[in-house]
Amino acid sequence: MAHWPGHVETAGKKNGTCDWIFTSDALLRSGDKQGLFWSVSHWYPPKTTCTYLMLGKPNEVVRLYFPSFRIERIEAPIRKWDGECGESLTIYDSDWADDSRIIKTFCDTFSRPLEKFDFISTGNALFVRFESKTGSYSGSSLYYWAHYDFFNNTHHGQDVVGTLCDEIFASWDSPKGKFTSPLNTLVYKVEDKPIVCKFRFVSNRRLFARVIIKIENLNFKYNQDSCVNCWDDRVDKVKFHRFYSPLSQ
Repeated sequence: MAHWPGHVETAGKKNGTCDWIFTSDALLRSGDKQGLFWSVSHWYPPKTTCTYLMLGKPNEVVRLYFPSFRIERIEAPIRKWDGECGESLTIYDSDWADDSRIIKTFCDTFSRPLEKFDFISTGNALFVRFESKTGSYSGSSLYYWAHYDFFNNTHHGQDVVGTLCDEIFASWDSPKGKFTSPLNTLVYKVEDKPIVCKFRFVSNRRLFARVIIKIENLNFKYNQDSCVNCWDDRVDKVKFHRFYSPLSQ
């Protein structure tokens, strides 16, 4: 099937000739779990740029991966290009082409394709930019089809940078609240090491404050192949903590 520049078959909003905006709300309304877009497979002129903005809700992160990816020298360029990177595909951890937030750039002259690898945003947006200096009579030298989806990344405390799911709860931020097992299911895809989430509660030493933790709901999910007569409920939520100061009584 031939696709014109920017062609997609998913819920999205076209913004210009071949620029698209994909939102988690639009994907949810469509009833699909994943969105999909392809590389350019039709002719296009030199200096063609196509962009794809994947935008989630404020508490979501975006995942992008390529089930299929192939990189070749461009076969039928409209304009000759003697330098490197006549065509490129760049992924940004941002909602625009911010060069300080580049995750990965694929180039037609020296890059290797990367299939079935998760590119995950730190915020609620990923931005993808295809650029061709040459143009083409027969489609892009970067052949791919891309999947994207959105994940709930709600945290009830402050994230600990560099950790998988650690959080900090400080009494000066809020005297009470709740914490749960990770809502982002991408956390559970880690296979090379155990999943450990640490929750740290910090109170005011000057007030000799203490912490009260009340467990309201605690369920476990077991591997049915290795466990007999075990609970089969999902790990749901543990709720909550309250900071208590004896000097305030």
